[in-house]
Amino acid sequence: MALSPEVKKLIFEAARAAGDELKGKLPPHPMHPKGRNSHAHVFERIRTAMGKSYKDCDDWEADRILRIIERCVKYPC
Repeated sequence: MALSPEVKKLIFEAARAAGDELKGKLPPHPMHPKGRNSHAHVFERIRTAMGKSYKDCDDWEADRILRIIERCVKYPC
């Protein structure tokens, strides 16, 4: 079963806030000479950790996704 609309909105807003917080804090990368997109970084980290998009996850996985988002902010890379 996919995420409910309420949980999907909660995760999206948390990821967006994390992206806002990471703006300008990500280290430079040779693949991104004009700077890194902090919002895309957060969503990519979720996809890497979960093996799928957050939209394809179930409600019971929401806590894990939120912990991934928190870790992105705490340890920007």
